[in-house]
Amino acid sequence: LLHCTTHQKQVCSDCNIDYSSHNFITRQLGANNMALPPPNPQMAQAIQRLKTEGNDMFRAQCHFEAAQKYTEAMNVASQRPIWDPSQNVVEEAAVLLSNRAACLLALGHKSEAYWDTEIVTRLKRGWGKGHFRMGKALMDLGRCRQGA
Repeated sequence: LLHCTTHQKQVCSDCNIDYSSHNFITRQLGANNMALPPPNPQMAQAIQRLKTEGNDMFRAQCHFEAAQKYTEAMNVASQRPIWDPSQNVVEEAAVLLSNRAACLLALGHKSEAYWDTEIVTRLKRGWGKGHFRMGKALMDLGRCRQGA
């Protein structure tokens, strides 16, 4: 069953996490001795392809197009079934949002970049790249003290 990693709670108001619905479904499926299907490899491949296209566009300084690819990848990732391992979803979302934030910063969309990094740092609290990008967004917004 899922729980917040910091407080080991299924519903954690401190982390703004509620896994109760997911855990309920997991228990129901387990009670019926139903085998969960494995993650869909085509979905993972589609997400990876879009992410790679976004990375290529970012390197080519096509930041708007790269941001679109990362958004498309997030849209595909959001269609994962609820029984897919949550770590896959969290990892994908954090990386895609972080990459999109880099694009948004390059485009001068500071507030949007900040909000993407806010989500990233909640998904992966100890990930340095997420905090670095949040700090950059805060600096660009003229809110350096908030990042300290």
